[in-house]
Parts: sequence; C-alpha cells; structure tokens
Amino acid sequence: MGLSGGDRREDDAARAGSVLGDLWRQVVDGILQALGDAVRDALGPGGPAMAWKRFRRRLSALLNDARRRSRRIITDQIRQAVAGARAELRETFPRRSPQISPEMVRELAAGLVRQLEHVQVQAERATEDVFKRAVAAVMTPRPGISEDQRLKNAQRVLDDLTSRGITAYVDRAGRHWELASYVEMATRTAVSRTLVNIQLTAYTGLGHDAVLVVSRTLEAPCPRCRPYDGAVLSITGKTAGQRITVTPWDAPARTERVVATLHEAMARGLLHPNCRHTLVPYADGQVMTPADLQPPPAAEYEAEQRQRALERRVRAARRRQAVAVHPGEQTRAKRRVAAAQRAAREHAATHGIPRRLRRERIDVAR
Repeated sequence: MGLSGGDRREDDAARAGSVLGDLWRQVVDGILQALGDAVRDALGPGGPAMAWKRFRRRLSALLNDARRRSRRIITDQIRQAVAGARAELRETFPRRSPQISPEMVRELAAGLVRQLEHVQVQAERATEDVFKRAVAAVMTPRPGISEDQRLKNAQRVLDDLTSRGITAYVDRAGRHWELASYVEMATRTAVSRTLVNIQLTAYTGLGHDAVLVVSRTLEAPCPRCRPYDGAVLSITGKTAGQRITVTPWDAPARTERVVATLHEAMARGLLHPNCRHTLVPYADGQVMTPADLQPPPAAEYEAEQRQRALERRVRAARRRQAVAVHPGEQTRAKRRVAAAQRAAREHAATHGIPRRLRRERIDVAR
C-alpha cells in the first residue's frame, strides 16, 4: 500500500463504522422515543403493565431489525474495504501481488457480528432498567403528588439516561460506552486493524521487515503517535535496533535506527482509530517520500480537541431534547441546544477550525 494507505485505510474503516453507526444511532433515537411514549402511556388507562408490554414489543422489533441489517452491512463493508486493500497492494507490488484469502474476510465479519450482538444484549438490559425506574417515578403512590410533578420525576430519570447514554459496554478503564458510539468505534477498529494485518502480511511475504511511519495529513498528530512520526519500525523484530539508511526525496540521506517493533509502537497507541499514519515498506537505501515534516504545534491539537468536546456538548443537548416529556423541559432543552451550537461555532471561528455539522447531530455517526 502506498503513501495514501493510511488515509485510505482510515477512510475505509471510518466508512464502515459510519454506516453501522448510522443504523444504531437511529435505533437509539427510536429507543429514546419509545421510552418517552411508554412513560406517558403508563399514566393512561392501561397503566404500567400495558405500557411495559408495548414498550417490550417496540424495543424487540427495533433491535431484531437492527441485528439483521447489521449482519448485511458488516459483510458488505468489510468486502469493500478488503477489495480496496487488494487493489492498492497490486499497485504497490505489480509484479508480485499478494493473495488475500476469502476466509480472512469471513472470519472478520463473523467476529465483529458476535462482538456487536453481545453489546446489544447489554444495551437491551440497560434500557429495560431505565424504563422500570422512569415508570416507578411516574407511578409513585404518594398523596398530594400531581401529574405534573410525576412527569418531572420521570423526566429526571430520562435526563440521566441521555447524560450517560444507553450503555453497551464498560471497558477495563471503567469507561461506559454509549451504544451507537461503541458500535462505530468497534467497527472502525476491527476494519482498520484487519487492513493493517493484510498490509503487513503482504510486506513480510515479499521480504520487507522495516517500515517507515509516514503521516500525509497536516493535522497535528496526537501525543500517542507523535513519538513515532517519521520513525523506522520492525514488523517482526528481526531488524529492531539495526541502523539503516533513509533517503528522503528532497533531503540528503541519513542513517536511522530501527527504534522499536511495530507491535510495541501499536501497544503505545500508534495506528489507533482515526490515525492518519501509514506504513511504507522500506529497504535499506531506498529513496522515500519524506516523513520528517515538523508536526503542527501542540496548541493546534488542543484547539481541535476542544472543538470535539464542544461538539459532544451539542449532541448531549440534543439527546436531552429528544426525551423531554415535561413542557418546561422542552423549552429549556431548545435553549441548551442553541447555546451549545453557539459555543461550537464561536470556537471554530476563533481558531480557524472547519466546523463539521455532522458531528453535532445525534441521528448520524461521526
């Protein structure tokens, strides 16, 4: 894979994650709407029992349909990504094009399907728990409590859900992953890592062990990637510690040490999701495109990260708006969305950051 490999790999992985994330974000929207409707139904003639039955049928229909569609999407997106990797490898090695087995594609698709089905079960349990707590808040048999107050009690439960999200997974660091965000992240990671493995298998099969870490983006690399920007790494460990000659196309040749194995660099964060670095096969003395450009200052990276935080604030405000069942909360939710959008707009203008409105929506993956 050539110097565009990092961009293409992450574009393919992002596309797969975005398509699947779009689906599950729609599911989350449907769940939030179903929860709000069920809370209101609990106050109706059928009471909580009828509201529960309706909610369970609606939730099951949403999840079952999403599962079926997910399987098709996963298989289609992985096939497209692998086809792109195969084509790019043919361009890089026209005389010795490596083979990619169909079994690899099937195994990746099956593994990702199993991973997502597990988190969907967790999400279903979490959603049912929120329903029970919200209905309990509405139906609390205490004298003197008006319907308006009971709606306010339920609103607090629903607001708590939108603040935390529908938890689908808790990682080893104790972070709670919201359902659609986890699906998108897991898909992007799985597809990206598979494309990297295809790339490395091709390189070693054709006799290349050393790779140059190249960034083709002007965006500031994150702190995890920065130590390896422009570094030479060993795929298998065979060349680790050796000194080899790097010859940029626009600078004198220089001697570089193979600083680490690729496994060590990836364990420290290189090639993380959204990483725009790529790996170029290197033979001693080969003329390479330069990888020693000075990265943008850390302040630029910090400004970009602040913009991401402001985008998350807009999405959080929109989720609160989606479950507003009390009239007063509906008005406040609109104001919060407007204020969050204004802050994101002003920060982007101040720092010259392109504003990506897609990241501020809750009905699409980012």
